[in-house]
Amino acid sequence: MPVNLPRRTAEVLYLPDDFLDGLYASVDPYRSHRTMTAPGMENSVQRKRNVDDGAYVRDQARPLEVHREGNGIVAQATIGVVTLGSLGVRSLFR
Repeated sequence: MPVNLPRRTAEVLYLPDDFLDGLYASVDPYRSHRTMTAPGMENSVQRKRNVDDGAYVRDQARPLEVHREGNGIVAQATIGVVTLGSLGVRSLFR
């Protein structure tokens, strides 16, 4: 890895375990594909519950609130982006 290059992170939006449990139990394609994979991974992995996810625990993360609205499911998130070149920009994260 080049020197002084910040690592790129994939921000994760966590959903409540009870919501995901229901999704993986009753909704295809989740029900029939219970393992996850990503580019660069050699093996598939089982879904982790939030409390078993080291990043979730370490960051003291909280899952998004999920609610039904009409025929859909809504989870609202506020996402902020700050780049290496945005020095002097006051962060909105508290």
